[in-house]
Amino acid sequence: MSAHFVSRMLRELGFEPRIIPAIYVKPFNKGQKNDYNDAEAIAEAAMRPSSPPLVRARCLIEVEILLLGSASFRVSSALVGEQFLVGSASVATAI
Repeated sequence: MSAHFVSRMLRELGFEPRIIPAIYVKPFNKGQKNDYNDAEAIAEAAMRPSSPPLVRARCLIEVEILLLGSASFRVSSALVGEQFLVGSASVATAI
């Protein structure tokens, strides 16, 4: 589950979730990476007077656009790779 998905679900339940970028939470992380330490670091970062900039939760349409964009990039990359292989094979057979 992504932070954006959880944020949307919590908004539907009447809460006001805030998404803090990981780059602002990382300095407060103590010790090994586990859920407890991560939650403690997030709480520490959120309580600071110089609160970090918040991220607006993406709506479903934005998420779908991002997924379609990355999927089309993977398809186009795969097609370019296939064209390269076909081109290489034809050069090899011509030699």
